[in-house]
Amino acid sequence: MIALIFMVVEIVGGIATNSVALLSDAVHMAADSSAYLIAVIAARMALRPATAMRTYGWARAEILAALINGGLLVALSIGLAVEAT
Repeated sequence: MIALIFMVVEIVGGIATNSVALLSDAVHMAADSSAYLIAVIAARMALRPATAMRTYGWARAEILAALINGGLLVALSIGLAVEAT
């Protein structure tokens, strides 16, 4: 929660001072916070038992969460690169 507060402060400061460094750190904090949230959701889903329809259970949720997190990091990196130019 503290990271999210600092992230908002860095976004405001980065926009006010036109600082790419502050904005990139705010994006880094956003990526970390979202990665934690995605991991917690996936870990809770993976605890569900296997069924006749899902014989492997929900363990693939963790793999998909990693894919989502990686895609988010790539998108944020591209956005920062565009902002820096």
